[in-house]
Amino acid sequence: MSEQKTRVLMVDDEPNVLAGYRRSIGRRYDLVTAIGAQEALEILVKWPPFSVIITDMRMPEINGLEFIKRARRIHSKTVYMMLTGNADQDTAIGAINEGQIFRFLNKPCESETIVAAISAAKAQYDLIHAEAELLNKTLSGSVKLLVEAMMISDPVAAEAIRSVRENAAKICEAVGFSAEWRYPIAASLFLIGSITVPRRSGEELFQEQYLDKCATAGSKLLRHIPRLEEVAQIILAQRHHQPLPEQLTNPDAAQRVVIGSQIVRLAFDWYAASRMGASFSQSIIESLSIGKQHDDRLLAAVQDACEADKTANSKSVQHKRLVLQASQLRPGVIADADIEVSDQRVIATRGQVLTQMLIDRLSGFVEAGLLADTFAVIVDETSPECDREKAA
Repeated sequence: MSEQKTRVLMVDDEPNVLAGYRRSIGRRYDLVTAIGAQEALEILVKWPPFSVIITDMRMPEINGLEFIKRARRIHSKTVYMMLTGNADQDTAIGAINEGQIFRFLNKPCESETIVAAISAAKAQYDLIHAEAELLNKTLSGSVKLLVEAMMISDPVAAEAIRSVRENAAKICEAVGFSAEWRYPIAASLFLIGSITVPRRSGEELFQEQYLDKCATAGSKLLRHIPRLEEVAQIILAQRHHQPLPEQLTNPDAAQRVVIGSQIVRLAFDWYAASRMGASFSQSIIESLSIGKQHDDRLLAAVQDACEADKTANSKSVQHKRLVLQASQLRPGVIADADIEVSDQRVIATRGQVLTQMLIDRLSGFVEAGLLADTFAVIVDETSPECDREKAA
């Protein structure tokens, strides 16, 4: 089997220049050309991601730097390079700093130079995706396991963790941060410090002093773990309101900490407002707007998410209450009452979504004779559990 060709998009406002690229390097690559930035953006929306994109700087309407900024919102992991006939140093510095461009090439550029640059860019692309796979399969998987174990050991905190994680994901989606992995991990681990910070009651979980201690403890636990250093900073900073940068695209490390911390803070305040009875989007926004501590752009994202939830709930399937045995439980069913073992320890709270790890724990308590094998749960009417009940 022949090696798959590197997918390359070349963007220029001069058709003759693009034709020259097709003649000189077209056979080496899976090469696509676009006349101008607007045509290139339309291609990016419709086509699978390219490994490498090379754009001219001087183009009418949308220049190369602005094109790359817009293109990154569509394909953030593509490697971008820039060609220009203007060898001005300020242009090069601005292009590299603002657009996060891998390489800057002067026109006219020999085909051998372009080939060498594409080879280096493809190696960078492979490195980026190898790191992304490591994050998704190793780091994110480890964090998920840690969070599930923490939620099992502290069922009162479990609902807060689940809600904050979901809320943060909705905010990230609305603002355009879906590709940023640090924010959802920080939202999942924002209460990790509770492992070492005892509390007297479930309500203490919502007290500022306790949350401050958890943030400090959680940051200390994570700050020496490779790749989680920024996550530790986000968790520490999320107890303080800070103004977001004017531009949210392509943030540096310090800006990511500010953005991530305010997303986690808002996600928790959103959960707290909902828990206190605010149910409609307007009442939630009014509650979160007190003191004008949250950024208007993030508040707008919450409002959009609330409206989307309201629409989804109006079309949602019906749910049914059932009593099931441990062997019948499946991930995703919801506890309809607190689940307590014989010594009155709560191991799952009402409203908690059961994970496979938690179901395995419940089964273990049943086998040990510490828990009755009947569980009041809420399930989707279309679930297999409801089908089995109808058949019975």
